[in-house]
Amino acid sequence: MLETSKHLYQSPLYHSENGDWSTSYEEVISQSKKLTIDNTSITSMLSFGQISHNRTLFQEVKRLPWLSKINDAGEIVLEDIPKHDYYIGENDLLAKMLFERLTNEARSVAKLYSKIYILLTGGLDSRIVAGIFKNLYDNGEIKEKPICLTWGQDNSRDVVYASKMANSLDLEWQHIPLTAETVLENIKKCGEYLGLLHSPEMLHSMLWFKNIPKDSVVIAGSFGDSIGRAEFAGLHLLMLSKKVPSNTYNLLNESVFQSAYLELSTDLNEIYSRGGEGTLNYMQCEYWMQGYRMRNGLCHALSIINKYARVYQMFTSPEVYSFMWSLHPSRRDDNMYFTLLRNYFPILARIPWARTNKPIIGNYADKGLKSHYHDYTKWSQSVLYNDVKKLVDPEWFAAKQLFNPKSIEKMNIWVSNSTERVGRLNDIWLWLAGFRYYIDQLEERGVNIHFEVQDSNKEGVIKKELHTNNLKSTVIHLVSNSLILNEKLKYVRSKYRIYILNRLKKSMIVKYPPKQLQ
Repeated sequence: MLETSKHLYQSPLYHSENGDWSTSYEEVISQSKKLTIDNTSITSMLSFGQISHNRTLFQEVKRLPWLSKINDAGEIVLEDIPKHDYYIGENDLLAKMLFERLTNEARSVAKLYSKIYILLTGGLDSRIVAGIFKNLYDNGEIKEKPICLTWGQDNSRDVVYASKMANSLDLEWQHIPLTAETVLENIKKCGEYLGLLHSPEMLHSMLWFKNIPKDSVVIAGSFGDSIGRAEFAGLHLLMLSKKVPSNTYNLLNESVFQSAYLELSTDLNEIYSRGGEGTLNYMQCEYWMQGYRMRNGLCHALSIINKYARVYQMFTSPEVYSFMWSLHPSRRDDNMYFTLLRNYFPILARIPWARTNKPIIGNYADKGLKSHYHDYTKWSQSVLYNDVKKLVDPEWFAAKQLFNPKSIEKMNIWVSNSTERVGRLNDIWLWLAGFRYYIDQLEERGVNIHFEVQDSNKEGVIKKELHTNNLKSTVIHLVSNSLILNEKLKYVRSKYRIYILNRLKKSMIVKYPPKQLQ
């Protein structure tokens, strides 16, 4: 079996009210003639970028929860979550222990598949994964040489540096284009294939995988940053705070947001409590990040590969993430990766990290490359705008009685003016387009889609939220229109985060004294 119920990520299983569990979302949805929109799911998507818990867009369809299994009686059983701890050790020792565990994980996959594709970017985690699979090939544990794949724009750091890595490892490399036309296709397919649990933006070029053999496995390293370096969306684990639902850009009607607020808060409390009593804030935040954000966001998007072949997420075996969770949070940072690459793959350490454009060894860098592998914001503002705006029609959304048409109209204007990527303006805009397309598609098939609008008197919840959201939305709009302001704020934010993180690490070491690994 490729994954177990104790793996940090399992490919999704879907269940309707009257059906069996299925790996195919399309199959489950095809059994329904009436579906009810889950307002809490929409609120979660707009608040956090993905639908929470075991929800889908519709109340009648659920997913298997995080770290769980179905027993012989057909009941869902939640697995115990491995404990975090406070061990430390020399970087060489920690890098060796991580390397050995990742090698064992890769070996378990290689035993089941001979045709192996590796998603390779300019990041650190995917190059480690590629190096480990190349080792297995060189040792004769893999019969066919793995093939590396990279999507993105020509002349971007991710594409160029990934090509150099594959060449250094003597592995075949293929480039998968990512264009504005790809985005339009993703808008049309994200709902049909995956249920629109996240923005179509996250599909990137994943529909391309219809071109590979059915008996192949695609290796991803999506969990590398979060497990290997305890980094989530640019923030270290110790800097995370618990999530609070928000009516982002005030897109939802007040009554809808108020009624969904408590249910979504219940979802959050459920994931925070999975570790039992005595878990610290950073541990609970990691549960949310792994169990909701990673699982229901990018990794759910990557599960579309299962429609064509099989996808496996490295860094998710219990042996790997349990080890990393056992380390003191102050030691989960870049140093272990840097040491691992220096000690085991020095040739890859000489190729710059796409994020910083700096190598771990040496000083080579190509300063003429694009820093991003996509131009989603600019595409939306230009070549995609007219097509997507037709879908994000305020009148259509007003008719559903869930959304605030004035806010949607304002969002269309902001997208037309935005040139820099700030906040979640673009990914929400594309999600709204996908939502419209998907609902129209289902209704054309004869499915009755029911929208529930509920009144609520919880005014205290919403008033503070709306005030906060208006200010935040205005700041994001201003920054997205100015390259200079955008760059300056990024610089200040980076310095501030480094300062805060250093203080947090020192505080954690004092409060929770490290234990030495033997």
